[in-house]
Amino acid sequence: MVYRMGILTHNPKWALELEVVGNIGILIALIYSKVPMKKILLVFLSVLLFKVIPLWTIWHTKIKPTDIHATLGVFLMFIGWLLWEKELDVLIKC
Repeated sequence: MVYRMGILTHNPKWALELEVVGNIGILIALIYSKVPMKKILLVFLSVLLFKVIPLWTIWHTKIKPTDIHATLGVFLMFIGWLLWEKELDVLIKC
């Protein structure tokens, strides 16, 4: 939405595609782990609302190298923040 309004200049399409693929893997893992169907449906609806619908609205756009670089930059900043806050330790212990 923010990209379509022109506030963001970098296209989030590549990031959304990666997120949808990852979320499909998570849904498969939830089904395999026999998580209650209510929780699986909540995850599915969240993915649909926050990933699939936004991706569908920008599907016709082209991904440029700068879009990929921006996505990787944000991802690296996120990892840096996790390291700074020592949150990665919690994830590694799980």
